[in-house]
Amino acid sequence: MASVNLPPDFRDFLRLLKDHQVERFFSGVDFESCYAQRVVDELDGVEVNLIDLEHLKINKAASGRYKDLNDLEHLP
Repeated sequence: MASVNLPPDFRDFLRLLKDHQVERFFSGVDFESCYAQRVVDELDGVEVNLIDLEHLKINKAASGRYKDLNDLEHLP
């Protein structure tokens, strides 16, 4: 049997998903407005919903994580 090591933040996400508390995982934005303004694209033949740029910027700024703040500096 093989084991898989998941990053800690992914484990937190799965726990919140299981507990139906996903909305707490995302900072600064709410699902309804993000979904209403989502970008629909196709990746490898599969249609996917993506967060739009403005909501992504709000989310990254609100998270306060150094990686997200660095990402924010490099977004258009």
